[in-house]
Amino acid sequence: MRCVSWLLAITVPLLAVPVGAWLVASRSEASLNAIADVEVMIVQLVLAAAPLLTVAAFGLWRGASRSAICATSLVAAVLTLAVWGFYHFGGFGMVPELAASGAPMMGLILLASPIIIGIIAILTYVSFADADAGAWV
Repeated sequence: MRCVSWLLAITVPLLAVPVGAWLVASRSEASLNAIADVEVMIVQLVLAAAPLLTVAAFGLWRGASRSAICATSLVAAVLTLAVWGFYHFGGFGMVPELAASGAPMMGLILLASPIIIGIIAILTYVSFADADAGAWV
């Protein structure tokens, strides 16, 4: 189970940031700058990887519940892919009310995403660890 969390911690940020940017750039030539700016992509990779690497590192602790770590890794991976997919594929353009103020708000969402995903990951781990311990039985 620990291998799954480390595998997700490495592959999901790579899928979310450079592959997502490449998919968008292949659809329109205006998005080629997203791939060319390496410094921004490195920061985006760190933002995408932070919650997943934290969960994987926590899985190294001997007292960690393996099934809870696996479930937490999956939840964090899905949330990370959802946030970055929303960013790359212009989610604010799909919501007319948010289209006018989408760019500044999306940047704040991306900056806050590791914290929000981390909080959800903690809650997921606690709920699955309690279920493993039989606290709800």
